[in-house]
Amino acid sequence: MQIQIYGKNIEVTPAMQDFIHKKLARLERFFHKPQKIHVELSVDKHHKSGEVQQVDMNIYLEHHQLRTTQKSNNMYNSISQACDELKDQALRDKEKYQGKRRKTIQIKRLMKSIWPWQKIGREGGDSTPPADDQT
Repeated sequence: MQIQIYGKNIEVTPAMQDFIHKKLARLERFFHKPQKIHVELSVDKHHKSGEVQQVDMNIYLEHHQLRTTQKSNNMYNSISQACDELKDQALRDKEKYQGKRRKTIQIKRLMKSIWPWQKIGREGGDSTPPADDQT
């Protein structure tokens, strides 16, 4: 897993890098094969709230990507919130995939109970029912 950390208007300290690596290491079990992770830390000045610490995280997976942006007054809080959001997104994707898989399995079982002679799915097969032997 490649983690690239960038700073915009902020110097990325080794303590910040270590904190990000620890937080993302805890998220590794939720992802199948993360290819790259881009983390951008930035500080913007807002006319009312002063300095705003922002974290943008992108996780590139095999077929899609997860993205989050979090803002707060403290950079470490922003990083924690971003990691929590990515965890929630990963769980939603996992449940969505498992739900689709379960539905297809249930449909196959139902079809097999209705037409036990027919092979369903990748097996292929003849769609005609077996001949009755009445000898």
